Amino acid sequence: MLADFAERLRGTVHRLVLLLRGVGETALRTKVDGSWSILQNAGHLGDVEELWVQRIDDLRAGRAAYTPADPERFRSLADAHQTRSAGDVVDYLATRRAPLLDALACADESLQRSEAFHERLRVPMRVVDLAQFVAEHDDNHLLRIRQLRHHLGLSAAD
Repeated sequence: MLADFAERLRGTVHRLVLLLRGVGETALRTKVDGSWSILQNAGHLGDVEELWVQRIDDLRAGRAAYTPADPERFRSLADAHQTRSAGDVVDYLATRRAPLLDALACADESLQRSEAFHERLRVPMRVVDLAQFVAEHDDNHLLRIRQLRHHLGLSAAD
């Protein structure tokens, strides 16, 4: 299953490109009901890559618990994406996603058997569980972008 999730994660950049295609500059930056804009959702995918790689390092180091997320940090990082172009945000994700994909591709049996506790979810997670979690996180933000497109009256993306 690890290879399956890695392939899904590899496809996130392409799916994001399709969702951003044809969206005007104003729509990219429009916030609906105080929520993140399309660009902020897209940029957040790149922002969290450092955390995913840190969690792989947690497994390698035999830590009992994963490094926790810092929601405040991610909220502050999201604002910076409002001034970026769609292409820059896609490139940002593509560049930052590469180390995670490399780590998953090189995960030996020892790493695959290791687990650490995810405090917020209150469950132990192996590398395959982490990969699934990241894929679901990606899907959540891609779905949100699709919903924002619809709300803004844009045609459905491919």
